[in-house]
Parts: sequence; structure tokens; C-alpha cells
Amino acid sequence: MQSQDNGLIDYDSNEPKKTKTTFGATKVTDLLKTITTQYKDLGRVSHRVRFFLDTQISVLDRYQIRLADSLEAYTSLTSTVGRTLKGYTKEQQQSVEGMAGLVSLCKVFGSADHIISTLESLNNDAFFVELYAQLDERARGVHPESAIAGPITCSQLKLSTSLKLGTGDGSIFDTTIHGFKKIRNNAGDLLQQAIKYPLPAAFRPYLTQAQWTTIGQDPQSIAYHTSSLTISAELDQPLQMMKEKLAYLEKTISYPAFMRIWRPAISALEDLLFNEVLLKQDFTTLGAARFSQDLKGIQSIIGAYLPFENSTFMMARLAQGIALLNLPIKASDEEGISLSDAAEKIYAGKEFCEGVLAKLHLNLLDNPSARQIILRRVEANG
Repeated sequence: MQSQDNGLIDYDSNEPKKTKTTFGATKVTDLLKTITTQYKDLGRVSHRVRFFLDTQISVLDRYQIRLADSLEAYTSLTSTVGRTLKGYTKEQQQSVEGMAGLVSLCKVFGSADHIISTLESLNNDAFFVELYAQLDERARGVHPESAIAGPITCSQLKLSTSLKLGTGDGSIFDTTIHGFKKIRNNAGDLLQQAIKYPLPAAFRPYLTQAQWTTIGQDPQSIAYHTSSLTISAELDQPLQMMKEKLAYLEKTISYPAFMRIWRPAISALEDLLFNEVLLKQDFTTLGAARFSQDLKGIQSIIGAYLPFENSTFMMARLAQGIALLNLPIKASDEEGISLSDAAEKIYAGKEFCEGVLAKLHLNLLDNPSARQIILRRVEANG
């Protein structure tokens, strides 16, 4: 457990879209298997149990404590109270910031995941199935403090194996698996927070820019400029950071876990852009077109790593809001709706507003939001 590479992630430890473990976790499970071969031929159940508890469960308990301590240290380093009370060094604080923090959490997540999958497999191993069945039989109907394997009591064995011992149900590593699942879940929750919470600060320069009404005042240049727009420069850095985190987590954790971790972050980003840009800024025609182009840039980053079509990752409500914001000043055909026509109906009342939204297939927008969005378009209120 003291080797220098124990804390490093082994990126070759699993196939793509599966969680990668650390070298240390692999050594722990290899040790468990080696120990099993050393005592599986012992004849007496009490001897097997003593070996099982004093070596295998002891090793697992120590490793579980180590992973839990890592999460506790991360939590303390990232909390204002923890940093203030414990006086961490600058180097210690940097170890949990940005990508370094993600790597730290992935080590714990991957290590716990590997232990869990190994123990679930060992639960079905013939040797451990037989040993648990023998203990389960001895535990039925006895007093919790009765010794059932040498001096070891029924209650002691329940705490170290399964709380279902003596009921004909459960498996020998149930309690240990439960402990490692708790660690994996905690690490996953912290990964979610590490992705989601920095978003407002990362996107602040973009949220506060004032370019939406300062570009494209010449109506004759609108068609040309709209076709040649690029994303806002203020998005370059946050999108690069986002891409780096997406790429790293995609190669390090399983795809289901990857989606669980990113879903609340994407939802939070959508709410941030909807409330702080769409509903607060004023837009000219070209400003609205720029915002639409920016959304496509964000979607292209997300879509390269996450399922996009018909999913929560596409930020559909924001996309519909931007579509309403970008209504043309003049309708392109008789079936289309111009900005002024839409504004007139949206302001006219609930039924008219709902009719316009239905015709435009903007089913995720409510009436108050639609009115607020139209108010942000300069040409609709000139």
C-alpha cells in the first residue's frame, strides 16, 4: 500500500467508457485473491473465518478508511471553513482546484468502483458462497452474542459480513461493499459539484458583456453579418475549460456515471444563460444572431461527448427562447411570423400568446417568459 504508483490512475485498467481504477486498488484486490489461495484449504470453519476477518476484511477496512480520508481532506480543502480553521498551504489548496481536483476525486471514485466490482464477483465465488452458507446456517435462531465460529459471535460476523446473516439471504462481502458504495457515491456527488459550482465564475465575463446591442446597426448588413458570425470571444476560455473536463472524465469514468455527473451541470448552465443573458440583456437583430451562434458553439462542445438529440443535454428551453428572440423583422413567407406580429399577439393576452408559441413549436416556453424575451429584442420595442 506504500508504493509510489498506488495513487496513480491506470488508464489501461479497463475498456473505453468504463471506470478506470488506480494501481493501488488493483494491488489490494490482487492481494485478496492471493490470501484466499493461502487459507481456502483449511478444514475448520472457525480457522477460515479467523483468516478471513484478520487478513482480508482487515485489508479492506484499512483501504476503505484511506479512501474516506481522501474525500474528507478534499472536502476540508474546498470549504471556506476548513481552509480558515486548518490553515492549509497554497500548495495543498491548489491540489484540489480545477483539473487537479477532478483527478483527485476520480482516483477515489475509480478505486472504490474497482473494489466493489471485485467483491461482487467474489460473492459468487464457490469458496465464499460455501463459507457464507456455513456461517448463515450457524447464525439461524441463535442469540446475537452467541459464538458461532470459535470465539467470534454472531453479531460480530454480521457487522463484518452481512446484516442478513442467519436469514438465508445476503453474501459474505455485503457490509464491505456497502461501505465502498457509500464512498463511490460521495465521490460522484463531489465530482458533480466540482463541475457545476464553478460555472457562474467561469462564464462571468460572458454574462456581463455589453455587445448585444452594439453590433449590426445597419439593417442592410444583417444578412451578410449573420452568415459570417463566430462565437463570442468571451466564451473561448470557459468552453476550453469545459472541453478539457469533458474529455478527461469521459476517458476516466463509466459512461452512465459520466452522464449523471454532467446532467446537473448542463442544466445549471442552461438556467444561467437563460436567466442572466436571455432575460436580462437587450439584443439587436445581429446581437440575437450572435447569441444563437454562441449556443451552437456550446452545443457542439457538449454534443461531442454526450448524447445530444432529444436529451436533457441539448438545452432545449434555452434554444427555444433564442429562437423566439431571433424572429425576423419581416416574415419570409405567408406562413411565417414576423417579430412585430409575434410581439403584438404575445402582449395581447394568454390565448394569443399560447397560439403564437404553439405555431412556432416553442412548447417549453411559458407566457411570462415569452413576454420577457420579446421585451429584450430592441426592434420589437422601438
